[in-house]
Amino acid sequence: MKKVFLVLIGVMLFGIFFNALWDKAPIVKTIVHGALDPTLGALLNLNIAIGYVVIIAVLQFLLTLIQKYTTDQEALKKIRDDQKAMQIELKKYAPNDPKAIEMHKQQLADIPKNFELALKPIIYTALPIILLFRWFADTFKALNDPKFFGLMGWFGTYFVLSIIFSIIFRKILKVH
Repeated sequence: MKKVFLVLIGVMLFGIFFNALWDKAPIVKTIVHGALDPTLGALLNLNIAIGYVVIIAVLQFLLTLIQKYTTDQEALKKIRDDQKAMQIELKKYAPNDPKAIEMHKQQLADIPKNFELALKPIIYTALPIILLFRWFADTFKALNDPKFFGLMGWFGTYFVLSIIFSIIFRKILKVH
């Protein structure tokens, strides 16, 4: 657990470092724009709303694949199934019943296992996502911060659509 958590902290600090260098060291910004402008930027230039939806869908599909293949899906499923069964069992007991207290302790003991399993994909995706978000911010600022579907800016649209696509792809790919 400690190793995964320390690696995650290292990746996040590295991401913060790159984020801080975005405007101060033009090489970071230049490399990211050089890679994304001709690809994702071209897609946005075709039709900004449809292009952005496609980018979000593809990104969520890739993130879901990474989550599926970098986590122990069987262990996650077992932990979640055990948690559901324990919740059903807990309803049979009063809150102060010794059996209920013991079951709560077991649930708390499972949290670090679940947390460790769920953190692994973040190690691989945090830095690219941070850089992509910086690119989105620059790109949409240059386009006068468009409103998508007449409602939200780029971040709100990303947030809502990423949740929707994530739910869809997790069901299709059977990710736990």
